[in-house]
Amino acid sequence: MEFASFVLNFMQIFTLVSVLTLIFSFFFKNKKELVYIVYYLILLVMINYFVIAQKDYIFENFPKQAYGMLILLLLSYFIFFRSVYFFVSAKKTKRDIVN
Repeated sequence: MEFASFVLNFMQIFTLVSVLTLIFSFFFKNKKELVYIVYYLILLVMINYFVIAQKDYIFENFPKQAYGMLILLLLSYFIFFRSVYFFVSAKKTKRDIVN
């Protein structure tokens, strides 16, 4: 029951963050890439918190899936940092072109 209530609270926070991201993407149309990068960062932090807080339950009941989830989490970090690198390099290129 503790796991179910934790997941319910987690999903409520996830829904709130997703709705706020949509609202911010409409208000800041010229900064949409930055809004989504921040969204992905918050999502990664939330997923890490979920895994760390529930690791005993996950590894006890889903041992094979847990290792696959950890690999996907590491790949998600790689993709996130690659996105940040491309965002920064694109902004730097735009700034160099203007100057």
